[in-house]
Amino acid sequence: MKQVLIRPDGAFVGDTPIPAISRGELLIAVHYSFISAGTETAAITVRPGPAAQNTPPPVPVAPAKQSLARKTVRLGLKVVKNPGKALFVAKAALQHAGNMGEFKTRMKQYLKDGTPLVRVPHAVNIVNPSDTFSGNASGYSAAGVVIQTGADVTGFAIGDPVACAGAGKANHAEFIAVPMNLCVKIPSELPMREACSVALGAIALQGVRRADSRLGEVVAVLGLGLLGHFTLQMLRHSGVRALGLDLDRERVERAHKLGFAECYSTAEELDAAVKAATLGMGADATIITASAKSDALCQHAMQLTRRKGRVVVVGDVGLGLQRAPFYAKEIDFLISCSYGPGRYDPEYEERGKDYPYAFVRWTERRNMALYLEMLRSGAVNIKALLDSDRSVDEVGEAYLDLIKPGPKPIASVIRYPAADGVAPSAIAEISATKTKAGILGWALVGTSGFGQAMLMPRFAKHANVFALKALVSRRGAHARNTAHHLGIPKVYGDLREALKDGEVQALCIVTRHSFHPDEIAMGLDAGRAVFCEKPIAVDWNGLEIVDAAVQRAGAGARLMVGFNRRFAPALKAIRDSLANRRGPLVAHYRMNAGEVPADSWVHGPEGGGRNIGEACHIYDLFGALTGSTPTSITAQAIAAQGNLARANENFNATIRFADGSICTLTYTSLGDAALGKERLEVFCGNQALILDDYLRVTRVAGGQTTSIYANDTADKGHDIEIKLWAEFLNGKGQAPLSWPEIQQASAIALWVEDLIHGRVGSNCIALSGEDLE
Repeated sequence: MKQVLIRPDGAFVGDTPIPAISRGELLIAVHYSFISAGTETAAITVRPGPAAQNTPPPVPVAPAKQSLARKTVRLGLKVVKNPGKALFVAKAALQHAGNMGEFKTRMKQYLKDGTPLVRVPHAVNIVNPSDTFSGNASGYSAAGVVIQTGADVTGFAIGDPVACAGAGKANHAEFIAVPMNLCVKIPSELPMREACSVALGAIALQGVRRADSRLGEVVAVLGLGLLGHFTLQMLRHSGVRALGLDLDRERVERAHKLGFAECYSTAEELDAAVKAATLGMGADATIITASAKSDALCQHAMQLTRRKGRVVVVGDVGLGLQRAPFYAKEIDFLISCSYGPGRYDPEYEERGKDYPYAFVRWTERRNMALYLEMLRSGAVNIKALLDSDRSVDEVGEAYLDLIKPGPKPIASVIRYPAADGVAPSAIAEISATKTKAGILGWALVGTSGFGQAMLMPRFAKHANVFALKALVSRRGAHARNTAHHLGIPKVYGDLREALKDGEVQALCIVTRHSFHPDEIAMGLDAGRAVFCEKPIAVDWNGLEIVDAAVQRAGAGARLMVGFNRRFAPALKAIRDSLANRRGPLVAHYRMNAGEVPADSWVHGPEGGGRNIGEACHIYDLFGALTGSTPTSITAQAIAAQGNLARANENFNATIRFADGSICTLTYTSLGDAALGKERLEVFCGNQALILDDYLRVTRVAGGQTTSIYANDTADKGHDIEIKLWAEFLNGKGQAPLSWPEIQQASAIALWVEDLIHGRVGSNCIALSGEDLE
């Protein structure tokens, strides 16, 4: 599909995959999208001179300057010949993986012989090769027709005309996937060309609400761009006397034509008018809708506003306030947050949980709906402000109009083929590549840093087995950029479409955890080999989905989960020492996990929490050590302290196995990183084995302490894990993990989660063999 992308030298149309919809989302064929001039042109740093022609910016062969990270990507296996800068690049590439041990090893090798720090494959057969460099998605206000609805969507049906908002959602693109709480139906009499301004209208409306102006009051509006014009009209509709200021005389004249006689182009004129209108008392409120880095607008607003009045900031302005007028007048200084209550709240926007009508009368969605009604009734007139209407193929000219010297449009829209009754371009241009016989083409599903920094390089080591053919991601422009940078030849927005590609024979899934069950099931049902980064599920229903898919695939099921620690060389040293044990063992694993930010997705429904998302590694390790099945599980958690200390990241879990062994995990986020992250102690047969952060293993037996494993790098088994997976798929070995082993570790994590959250009647669960089936 066509999507507008922005880079420093201007806007252009790129070819990106159609996004797949998730629960609670609508897939919309866009008719019109609205350009927010100030926000969107800020990213264009190359400004035209006075003689600039009204033509789209040329596609450069190479940018004049590149960031160090991008330069490193472009150079592929070459390295920046500066140890300090190379150090920065390597850290950036590895920090998401949390593998600083690997970084240190690479750094030592680089300083020794120049071995590259960051290994990125050269770009070959990139998506749409005519676009030499990538751009970022833009736009956050659009209108179109619903063509598909996701699960749990209510209030919308296929064929509904809708207006929608949201950065990263309501993009300038032929198709967009938008959560239902960011969409509203368009009144039948209202053209989509006007309705596509819904986000800007809701922003202005929320600013007016924050000012809390009453019938008969006087309000000053600083800045008469589109938001300022909307604000003037909404205030007038509310029975408020509105006065305006803009240094651009043409904008002031536009306001006069719309009936706003009290709008001025100098501060002195506005000051005098406010004094006259309020008998010298000052405006009841001042709303700042301009954009400026200077603090002067806020200071002027303080001077205009009466004692105990209100100043509301809607635009992007400097906030260096002087205390004297602010304090002496006891003015309420307010920030207006975008469209209204619900904005930036993932529970509202992404998960569709509405606020109770009685307690939050005006949410962002209700503001959007009211704005459309104001357009329909004529209370707000946007027709007189719409200066530019260009097709999506003319976006270069549309954005140049907004940044070139001279008069600029107040309001601009982009028109798409659907608005002209033409079918949108649903199929992206996909470049074809040839794969040698016997090589499995694989797709990276997701764009996580872990997948790129940790797994991609390891798959690349086995070029005799794997060839990276595609990237699957709902994040269209981001996925396109990633494909450009990493040399991935195809990009799909929907896994179902990728599975129709005969070149995609294997998947590596690195999406957010809650998506894993459905993605695994789709891959197995399509006969693909599936590697999924842990966990495979965040709840029992998800585990059942995967189990059912494995049973459907039968003996042909090829599923691997990233339980890499069982393959670590340090653990192998321990297992070798226990190879001839005749009795049970006692093991204690301490995970000093550290904090994850409170607002991280890991803690939410998509992540499942840290017990399910990370501790599952250790439950699998216990299974590998004992070679047995659990018979009982006990778990205790701290009394949770909200976001400061969650139960499922501060707990103790003990598993008794059928062979008599007892294994205990202590997991905490309350420690100090200086202690080290992971330590395992195993006691069995008159010996003790101690693993420290996968760097060393010490054996204590017969009164002697000896080292049985040591390495400068914390090797947690990723290399061996992928090597064994490659050998299995190449017909040279057994599956690294069996389904019962994967299922067992996953089920233990879910049992522990139930225990520490009190979802069962006791803190201990007794198991039988049937419980694992």
